[in-house]
Amino acid sequence: MKETTTRYLLLRIYSNDELRDYLTDMMSKGWIIYKCKGNLITFCRQTIKDARLEVVTTECTKPDPNDDEQVNEYIDIALKRGWQFLCIGDFESLVPMRRRLYFYSCDPVAERFEPDEVIAFQYACRARSSTIRWIVIWSIMTAASSVSSGMFMHDYGLSSVLLFMDLSLLALLAASIQLYLDRNKLYWAVIKEQPRESGTYLPLRKRENFMLAAMGCFLLSLALLLLS
Repeated sequence: MKETTTRYLLLRIYSNDELRDYLTDMMSKGWIIYKCKGNLITFCRQTIKDARLEVVTTECTKPDPNDDEQVNEYIDIALKRGWQFLCIGDFESLVPMRRRLYFYSCDPVAERFEPDEVIAFQYACRARSSTIRWIVIWSIMTAASSVSSGMFMHDYGLSSVLLFMDLSLLALLAASIQLYLDRNKLYWAVIKEQPRESGTYLPLRKRENFMLAAMGCFLLSLALLLLS
C-alpha cells in the first residue's frame, strides 16, 4: 500500500509557476503529486532522481477528463515531448472549463511548455479578485461580530468565547489583506511582464497557512459558542 499524505491549498490563488515550485519542493522531500481533488492534493512517497515538474492549464469539454479529447490531446503532446503524465486536476473554472495537468520528466532535453500569457493574466485576476472578496466578507463579519459582542459584554460582562471569535475574525481579515497585497503584486508583475522571482511561493504558503489557521480558530469559536 502506498504511503500518502494530503495537503490543502487555496489553488485559486496560485499561479502555475508557484504551484510547480511548491510541488518541486515537496518532490525534493520525497513526495510526488498523486491526485488532486478540489483544493486537496494527495502525495505518495516516491523518489524520482533528476526529475523536473511541469504544471499546465488546458481547456476541457467534458466533466470526465478521461473521456475528454482536448485533455487527452494535450497529454499526448506532452508525452511526445518527453514528459510523463502524473495526474489531472479538478475544475479550475466553468466558463471556460479548465483543468490543470501535472507532468514530470527526467529527460534534461525535454522542453518546457511555452507560458500562456492569457492564462497567467486570468489566474492573476482571479487570485486578486478572490482576496478582495475575502477582505469584504471578513470586514463585514468582523464589524458585525465586534458590535454584537460589545453590546452583549456591556450587559453581561466579559466573554472569553466572544473575545476569541472577534480575534479570530480579525486574524482572518489581516490574513486576507496580506494575501491581497501579495496577489496584487503578482497581478501587476503579470501586467508589466516582469521576470518572476524564484521561490515566490514560500511567503504565499505562509500567509495561506496563517489564514487557514485563523479559519480553524473561528470555526472552533463557533463550536464553543454553540456549546456554551
